[in-house]
Amino acid sequence: RQVFVDHQIDMQRCYTMALKENKSVAGKFVVDFDIVEGGKVKRAVVAGDKTTMTDEGMAKCILDGIKKWKFPVPPKNQTVQVFYPILFTPNK
Repeated sequence: RQVFVDHQIDMQRCYTMALKENKSVAGKFVVDFDIVEGGKVKRAVVAGDKTTMTDEGMAKCILDGIKKWKFPVPPKNQTVQVFYPILFTPNK
């Protein structure tokens, strides 16, 4: 969770860009990703069956960011699969 907190500004930047295109963009965005050796992200995709937000540009922006982030190192020779929900609502 802390890694997402640390990168909240990055995710907000992606959301702000999406809002410029569509003022009503809002909803739940669930990321499905694998953390491998060294805390690196090997695979990151949108968990489509759990996600209500469908903005492709925003999804790409967030996924590209997550792939560069460093997470806690998993146990040796193990991959940790993570489903992480993020809720986006426009400021009023």
